[in-house]
Amino acid sequence: MYVATPAPDTAALEATQAKAAAQQEAEAAAAEARRDNLLRRDRGRTGTIQTSFRGLLGQAAPAGTKKTLLGE
Repeated sequence: MYVATPAPDTAALEATQAKAAAQQEAEAAAAEARRDNLLRRDRGRTGTIQTSFRGLLGQAAPAGTKKTLLGE
């Protein structure tokens, strides 16, 4: 007994692919905007401060020579 299988809906497939492509383009545009924003931040007075996203780039004193108790 032969049962015909329905053909895949190409319109839905094309719509899904178009949506995925649009989402990838939006993510790429957002990444480009973030990169430009980071590059723009370094200009001006605040760009001269030697800090990174996590804090100071170069620690002034090694961790072993820090005061640990009040009065030392």
